[in-house]
Amino acid sequence: MASRKRKQFQQLLIDQQGNTLMLIAGMFLPLLAMVGSGIDISRAYLTKARLQSACDAGVLAARKTQTGNTMTTESTGMGERYFTANFGKTAFGSYDIDFDMAMVDKGQIDGVAKAKLDTGIMQVFGQTKFDLTVNCSAIRDLSHTDVMFVLDTTGSMLETNLGDSANRFETMKESVVTFHGMLESTKSPDVNLRYGFVPYAEMVNVGGILPADMMVKRWTYQSRVPDGVETKTGTNQYGRNWTHVGGPAPTTSTSNFAATSTWIPPTSGSGGEFGSGGSPGYWSYSCNTPAKTVAASNKVDVSNRTEPFVGPPAGTRQIYVIRETLNGKEYSAYYDGSKCVMTETSYNNYVHEFEWVIDPTEQTNHSWHYKPVEYDVADLITGGVGSSITVPIGNNHQPRTVTWRGCIEERDTVAEDNFEPIPTGALDLDIDNKPTMDKATQWRPALPALVFQRPDVWEEKTYASY
Repeated sequence: MASRKRKQFQQLLIDQQGNTLMLIAGMFLPLLAMVGSGIDISRAYLTKARLQSACDAGVLAARKTQTGNTMTTESTGMGERYFTANFGKTAFGSYDIDFDMAMVDKGQIDGVAKAKLDTGIMQVFGQTKFDLTVNCSAIRDLSHTDVMFVLDTTGSMLETNLGDSANRFETMKESVVTFHGMLESTKSPDVNLRYGFVPYAEMVNVGGILPADMMVKRWTYQSRVPDGVETKTGTNQYGRNWTHVGGPAPTTSTSNFAATSTWIPPTSGSGGEFGSGGSPGYWSYSCNTPAKTVAASNKVDVSNRTEPFVGPPAGTRQIYVIRETLNGKEYSAYYDGSKCVMTETSYNNYVHEFEWVIDPTEQTNHSWHYKPVEYDVADLITGGVGSSITVPIGNNHQPRTVTWRGCIEERDTVAEDNFEPIPTGALDLDIDNKPTMDKATQWRPALPALVFQRPDVWEEKTYASY
């Protein structure tokens, strides 16, 4: 019996059937631990990377809005909003999310972000969660720096922009002081900041420091010259002293309707597309009203008289007193944004009297020729900044005093596709090229008071005063 059992045991020891199944069963837990740890750790790395990005975004946003040396409510709120926008409250299934910031030095904000993340498979082996922590920092670092303020100190700076409480000059001063304070509050102790100021009116208006031989003595400006005077006589007729004498007063009512839109196609001018005389296409809006039905009946000349008219021109004024009865409707409309507002006025046997006046008139038209005009500016150059010339370009051919404020027009230039190196003809860019007797190489006084716009690029004679 014992011999048979010993024999069975020996056979069992050398029997290899079923070994693979037992090996797999023995390796299942190690394999599960390897795969599970890989998955859970990958989730943890992704979550930590996003947490780091959110932390960086938060301190950068806070640093950008911070102006002093202590954390403000504004900068703290801005940093928290950027952190939340980048990470969220449950990113990757995380929880117990916390983000703190603190100003640790001038110009430096440090942040710490924390979150917890439950494991998935590793819970089987006792690892139930990850505690994630990242650190971030934002610093405004300035090296040795020279700061140059170029400030406009011309007269226009005394104007106040619409909606502002102070003029442009006071606003500019406040901005300079604020900018200076921001730089000083964030620089390191060992950083040197140097400041310089260039008043625009002195250093850019360089006419006052240019030698006279570097500037033209005569120059052409887009201007105008008087071109004759024409006088016409006629009459001016108008009604006045309107008086209600009978019948009910007119009634009015308003209503809205859509405006009529019309596409005006583009036109080409003599200078090519949209050139002289040309224009781009555009939409035109109008308010069409019904035809009026008001009819004047029983129109009677009650009386008439004359009286002296002092003028000018002196003459005789004629006055007619007229009575009339009105019946019907009339309409008026105006365009308001995207709609038309129409007013309807109704008359029902409305009787009124008024005076119809006829005055003699005399119209004097001063004709202008708009064109390039060459002016003698030698007295301005020799007289320096503040000197002036008097020319007949004021309205009605009156003289106008034109004062030179020191601004200049650049020297000649060329139109090229490549300005490296500077083309020979681009004298405005070659600041080292000393002017010669050639006008192309010389600077010119800028005189805006001599310059007039005109609706066409070509010369034009007109009664209009542009």
